[in-house]
Amino acid sequence: GERNYHVFYQLLGAMSSKQLRQYYLAPTATPADFLLTCRSSTFDRRDGVTDKETFSELTCAMAAMKFLDEEQVQIFSLTASFLHLSNLEFLEDADSDSSSHLDPNNVHLTPVCKLLGVTPEALNQALCTCAISVAGDAVYKSLSKQKAEKGLEALIKATYGSLFTYLVRRINDSIAYKPNDYEEEQQSSCCAATIGVLDIFGFESFTTNSFEQLCINYCNEALQQQFNAFCLKNEQEEYEREGIQWSFIQFVENKDVLELMEGKTRGCAGMLRLLDDHCRAPGTTDKSFCSDVYSKFTGHARFLANRSQVASLQFQVLHYAGPVEYTALGFVEKNRDELPKQSMELLLGSSNGFVMHMAEVLMEEQQQSDAAMNNNSSSRSLNAVVKRSSETSSSRRTVGGQFRRQLKELRQKIDLTSPHYIRCLKPNDFLVPHHFDALIVAEQLRCGGILEAIKVSRAGFTQHYPHEDFVRRYRGLATTTTTSGSSSGGTNGVSKVGASWNGRSSWGSPSAPQVPQRQKPPSKWQVGPNGAYRTSAGSSTNGSSPGRKFYQQQQSTVKQVDYKSECTRILKILSRKIQAESDMKPTPATASPPAKAKTYKSSSPSSIPSWRRGGGSSPSTPPITRHKFPLEAPKSAPASSRYQPWSSSSRNNNNREAPPPPRRFGSSSTSTDLIKVGIQVGKTKVFLRHAVFEILERLRSKLFVESATKLNAVFRMHLCRIAYLPIRNAFRQEVKGYRSSIIAAASPQRSSPSRGSPRGSPRTFSASTFSLIEQFESQVRSSIHASTTKSSRSEWGKQGPSKEAASFKWMLQDGLWVRNPSFVE
Repeated sequence: GERNYHVFYQLLGAMSSKQLRQYYLAPTATPADFLLTCRSSTFDRRDGVTDKETFSELTCAMAAMKFLDEEQVQIFSLTASFLHLSNLEFLEDADSDSSSHLDPNNVHLTPVCKLLGVTPEALNQALCTCAISVAGDAVYKSLSKQKAEKGLEALIKATYGSLFTYLVRRINDSIAYKPNDYEEEQQSSCCAATIGVLDIFGFESFTTNSFEQLCINYCNEALQQQFNAFCLKNEQEEYEREGIQWSFIQFVENKDVLELMEGKTRGCAGMLRLLDDHCRAPGTTDKSFCSDVYSKFTGHARFLANRSQVASLQFQVLHYAGPVEYTALGFVEKNRDELPKQSMELLLGSSNGFVMHMAEVLMEEQQQSDAAMNNNSSSRSLNAVVKRSSETSSSRRTVGGQFRRQLKELRQKIDLTSPHYIRCLKPNDFLVPHHFDALIVAEQLRCGGILEAIKVSRAGFTQHYPHEDFVRRYRGLATTTTTSGSSSGGTNGVSKVGASWNGRSSWGSPSAPQVPQRQKPPSKWQVGPNGAYRTSAGSSTNGSSPGRKFYQQQQSTVKQVDYKSECTRILKILSRKIQAESDMKPTPATASPPAKAKTYKSSSPSSIPSWRRGGGSSPSTPPITRHKFPLEAPKSAPASSRYQPWSSSSRNNNNREAPPPPRRFGSSSTSTDLIKVGIQVGKTKVFLRHAVFEILERLRSKLFVESATKLNAVFRMHLCRIAYLPIRNAFRQEVKGYRSSIIAAASPQRSSPSRGSPRGSPRTFSASTFSLIEQFESQVRSSIHASTTKSSRSEWGKQGPSKEAASFKWMLQDGLWVRNPSFVE
């Protein structure tokens, strides 16, 4: 089982011996010594947190909420009295079995009287007798031992409840904003905003489920219905506000379960109302209540009871989270759990002021309950509530009735606020970290209604993007190069939709608003032929400067970007991609083919250099062409000569037909097509179905992968260029050094030509003439593979950046991009 309230264990396990003696608790006392804490046989927390740590946090929190030390002592004193009250014992009178009295030899009787500020006689009379009004006089009747014990439990529960209410009010007063006199006058006519935190219990289903589980699950049913209504209400209100086409969303309704529990179904009251009637009627038992339930609710869609369950006083309710079997033993007695009038008089007559205040809090709650039950908001005095003796059985309060009233008030309060729901899930039943049980979590999601809420949410438009956010997120998918039928659509008949988004370029449309360039404001001084003089704008003496006026005029002329139209243009392009992606059937992933190694063909070196094979007519030294790096790309052909789909033989045909203009991608998409795809553009947002959202995210991820691959290729090319530049420069220096010898080897000795030979005849080279490229390749090969090199391959790249690499701001070091220390800005 689980522990009782943690504060009882903290008092016994964390307080010092001096503090324990102050509350009449022995230093050796343990939770096993008190009936209030030993019934579950669980004394330690399963999560490993000690009571000393939590008690220290409790006292610090109370100090932060401005609880005085005396006030804390009074709170802990009343809490300790509950431990002593649970150990009181009753003895039956010798002359009658229907009467009882407190055991005067019980060691906990004196501590109870000291802590509560009452006498033993008054405590015995409040617990063991009841007052009956006869002809205006009060006649006291003795109670049996069983009824006296029930009255003691009711006293502990009611007093603890009043203490909890007092703490909640005290904390709210501590954190509430207290305006001054002026602010109070200004805010007297308006209502202040509030923030509330509701810690609600979850759905419960145990081996044996009693009246407590029935109330808890009924509360969860009501809150689940409100949660579904809240989600759908907000969703559909937003659809209407945005002006999109939508239909009512169908979802699983639990209205019939609530009617079974509290409302009127089949012409009779609900289960809880029926239980209240049995509690007010004399002589009713759990068996009579079950018989009435079986006769009235058999055949209900949410109610089940077989023969074995009827014999054991059990029934089954089909909740939204699943079926739960309830055992009706003790239902009537638990629903009658009310505080006797004598116990209320006992607390009001206490000599302890704090106990008297708790009694006043308790009486105030009963007064509010009576007013709500009688539909009368007029207040009564405390004495009138205490002395009411003509209370009829029909007006007697019940636990179920109070629970329904409080739940109704809670739902009304939630309807007036903007709630935010937080679902708490336990990862395992052992309360240990780093252990996730998927089955337990899935069961909690199902019982908590999360799965049903997700189904309801996915029935509509799951993703809502403001226009600006949608453009920013998915504009990259619209950067598709498309052909245009006119030259105005783009350069050379090609337009890049969404190629840039810096306020100066549109999304492939010349009519899109453009942001003008900000101009320089007029200067205060102008230069003339005879010198400088001050302008009229500079001599302005009013409060605003001419520069500021100029900027305000410029800002007023700037047109705001119409994101809605941009969303429409993007969606026209993306609609076909989405349609094609949705129509595409998934194919099984196949292994990529093995990469083929590139092969290069090498030819034998020629004895004649390539720059001399053409046969020059001049005997002078041929020039060496020096290219600029990188080489400039050839200029593209004009648009008029680029697209020629007909052959050259038909160019002279005057009857030839011009090719049809290329179709603009997505131009046929309309709002109807977008609705069919699952997209709607509202006034301020774009609404996407879940399937469309998944397609867009898949396309976006694919685009990211391709872009990352391209960036990787660019960076690798950049690194290769960094490695290439030193080799290229060294090669040029070597060519420059050996230039004279190369020319001498390539050109024969000059001799006077004979008269018969032509003057411009080409010169030939012998086979021994070496090739410059071969020499360079041999040097590079020897520098790599020779053992006499200065550094091995493992040492490459560890010498630091070269002089040429010093011009780059970033460099790759150990696989990470770092700033180049040699770079000078």
